[in-house]
Amino acid sequence: MQQQIDFVLKTTPRNMEKYSKPAKKDLIFLETAFNNAIFTDKEALNSVKGKVILKIELVYTTYRKSETFDQHGLSRKRLENLFLAAPNCLNQSGIEWILVAQTGCKSAEEGPGFFHGFAITYRDLPDAVSTKVESNFLREVAAGKIKSYAYDTYLKRETEKIERDSLEDVEPVIVLPKFPHSEQARINYFSNYLNFPPESTGPKKVDVQFIISREGKITKIIFPNSAGPSPYKDEISEFIKSMPDWTPGTLNGKPTECMVQFSVDFMSRGSVVPSPLEVFATEVPPKMKAKLPAYDYNAIKPQPTSNQVSKALVKVDWSKATLVCDVTGSMAPYNAQVVEFISAN
Repeated sequence: MQQQIDFVLKTTPRNMEKYSKPAKKDLIFLETAFNNAIFTDKEALNSVKGKVILKIELVYTTYRKSETFDQHGLSRKRLENLFLAAPNCLNQSGIEWILVAQTGCKSAEEGPGFFHGFAITYRDLPDAVSTKVESNFLREVAAGKIKSYAYDTYLKRETEKIERDSLEDVEPVIVLPKFPHSEQARINYFSNYLNFPPESTGPKKVDVQFIISREGKITKIIFPNSAGPSPYKDEISEFIKSMPDWTPGTLNGKPTECMVQFSVDFMSRGSVVPSPLEVFATEVPPKMKAKLPAYDYNAIKPQPTSNQVSKALVKVDWSKATLVCDVTGSMAPYNAQVVEFISAN
């Protein structure tokens, strides 16, 4: 532990007037008070359990109330508490460590208004999608098509693209409209109120369709196989118009227009037999891929630490050295720099 703490504390601090917490999804803040190393919410570390830690920033202020104040010792104690509370921050390789020194604090009274503690950036363990995206990224870097420092943006956008494309295989969720109360209530309604017309001329079978709007109202009655006026059609029309409003159907959770179709057998002895209903949504959209616009990854600007591995490799006398790489998932951003260096040399 002490060896790792010594390594972190030897890092050259980044000076800024005041640190502002970025609003990012995969970032947690482990805060301490201005003048101690006790975490105010240690439970926040639960967010990074089973995750890949990418970056840890130790944020502090440079203000000293007394010349004897040991900022180095306070930072050491904060690191010790972090490693005790979250051993994966100590044992995991490939973590980028950054010291952030806030210079804007000018008094002990101002101190509590500044953030003190750790900002921890993490991501989920590699899965099939992220492994595929990272492999493609390394190929693109090796081919010289993308710079290694585009990793974070590439991973996010290409993963989202794959997830959106997968929506092509997802069927729309349709809930069909319902007659008030229950299906038995509908059957009873049809039995009690659908009658044989007095002006009938004999047995007859009539096909009928009607539309149920997004509000559950009947808006249109269609007789697809019948032309001209008919007492049978008049009887069915009046019956349908007298129905109460239905509970409308939904498509992916939103009200949608639906069609109901059935046939009515007017029998020779004056009985009326409606067929079972067929109900379906009329607005089911075709399955389409959700496309993202093309993105120029070479427009991304490098950060101060974007090429730290590449810069170190350039200084090595390769006639007297051998390169050994850790190629686990958490090392992908750094492996990209290695691939880039090899491709260029």
